[in-house]
Amino acid sequence: MLNNKTFNKIVDILFLLIPFIDFTYSFDFDFADIRLSYLIYLLYFVANINLILKKELIYDLLKKSKYLIIIFSFIIAISIVNIYLNNDTIFLLSKQVIIISFVFFTTWLFFYKHKNNIHEIFNLYLNISFVVALIGIFQELSYLIGFSYGYDFSYWKAKSQLSNAGIFFRVSSIAGEPSNLVYALSLAFYTALVCFITKQEKPILNISKSIVIILCFALTFSLIGYIGIVISLIFVATIYFKRIKVVKLLIVLCLFATLFCLGSNTFTMRIAQTSLEIQKVINKQNLNNDQQQQWINPSSYSIILQAKISFTNFKKHFLFGTGLGSHLVAFNKYYELFHYEKEQKLLHKPDAASLFLRLLSELGLFGIFLISFFLLRFNIFLPKYNSNLDFFVILNYGCLLFIILRLIRCGVYYADGFFIFALVYYYTKKFYIKNKNGQNKQNDFSDSNT
Repeated sequence: MLNNKTFNKIVDILFLLIPFIDFTYSFDFDFADIRLSYLIYLLYFVANINLILKKELIYDLLKKSKYLIIIFSFIIAISIVNIYLNNDTIFLLSKQVIIISFVFFTTWLFFYKHKNNIHEIFNLYLNISFVVALIGIFQELSYLIGFSYGYDFSYWKAKSQLSNAGIFFRVSSIAGEPSNLVYALSLAFYTALVCFITKQEKPILNISKSIVIILCFALTFSLIGYIGIVISLIFVATIYFKRIKVVKLLIVLCLFATLFCLGSNTFTMRIAQTSLEIQKVINKQNLNNDQQQQWINPSSYSIILQAKISFTNFKKHFLFGTGLGSHLVAFNKYYELFHYEKEQKLLHKPDAASLFLRLLSELGLFGIFLISFFLLRFNIFLPKYNSNLDFFVILNYGCLLFIILRLIRCGVYYADGFFIFALVYYYTKKFYIKNKNGQNKQNDFSDSNT
């Protein structure tokens, strides 16, 4: 029999595995998406039912989340109006409200149980990230020596993308595909990058662990991953310019450049396909079947198609959009105007393939204002280096990297543990200010009253 402490530890690990396995065990249907992560959220909810029933918890939630509740209620009200205007449906709205509310509450419960101790939560996440990165490197080595069971995980993963980049394998570790691994590792990657190429008085990660995580991230050969690398380097150069170790920076740049060149067929193919799709949208060109087979990629085709649909819907409902969950209605309404490659499989119909595009379509300028306000309000803007406060700065910008990447590419509001990273982003700014103002002699990473 497991004792309570061991059981709680296992449940915590499962919870922080959600960003890594959310897509791996998910099944998408037009009416709903079925995910293993829902069972983990439910398990965590049931395991902490005694805590949930306490009046103090409900009071704390209502007190601390009152503005969030007001905003969410306003969004629901807008969506109800759009239902009457035939821009949304009761089913689509109800699905989003129920899942978002449940996932957010359970995530908030996870933080509440840990007294919002982001140091404790982050350390557990880092340990998981390191193990996941090791599996990714093992996957790459297995591919290079031809050991199929070491890189082809389709025998135990419900979703497993197998693709190469030149002589290398695009690692996904326990995630469903390389891009999903990028999202999940983004915070750990940024942390590893800072610890490896800058002078740190109190490094969060040692050199060996940093190298493993950096290497695994690069071996995804994901375009969104390499966009994340560029963004991370910009963050580091801006915040730690005077503390950068030039030799280590050059080593990292050489690694990224070498892998980029060796796997350039993956990047150039995706860039060329996306560029071709943009040209086709602009010029309304049609290609013959040979060109279609050679160039058109479903993902590239999908993102351009979704962009056209989202902007068309935005132009007609620019202020508040058409309501939560309504992009599927907009898709069905407009896709025939732009869907000229009839043989192409239509992807990401309900989620617009991008969180930014989905916000634009469903919530209009109001949604863009909300996410922009959140990112600006809780960003630790251009901080001066302080070894006692740098922990909060690293986590803050690592979570900012995650959110930016999700805005670019993934359109599901609650997927990939989005609320986990959003809450860490929020708490890092709060504790940064609290510790900077000298309320505590030592760094305070938690707040039992938050």
